[in-house]
Amino acid sequence: MPTVDEMKEKLEKDDQEQAVARAEAAKKFDPKALSELTRKIQVLTDPDLGEIRYGILTDPEVKALNLTEVKDDGEKAALVIHAMLQKADPTFTYQDYQALPFDVKGVLTIVMAGTFSRFLRIQQRLGSQPAPKPKSPD
Repeated sequence: MPTVDEMKEKLEKDDQEQAVARAEAAKKFDPKALSELTRKIQVLTDPDLGEIRYGILTDPEVKALNLTEVKDDGEKAALVIHAMLQKADPTFTYQDYQALPFDVKGVLTIVMAGTFSRFLRIQQRLGSQPAPKPKSPD
């Protein structure tokens, strides 16, 4: 008959094995769960702006923005951010977005770029070119 210490050891080992199995399961790519994210309203909280409600765009939604036709990176960002905000509030027009104060749009751009930084890294790795940095005066 096993001792109490042996039983504790076995339980601890089983707990560790289950923890490893759960961690491995969490790492698995689940496309169905990811596709559900595009159907739900996402919320993030910014200390300056408060609660920001947005939707994650699908590939067809991004293609509908015709970003390849837009040369200015700032306008591309504005179109994407507006589309994400509009997904959470269909009455929010592009004119509404353009009417936002400059500083609010700046914070939104920073917050959204931070939220989707992984996407930006992947785009750069796939060959998308980042905007050129302005030359510093010497």
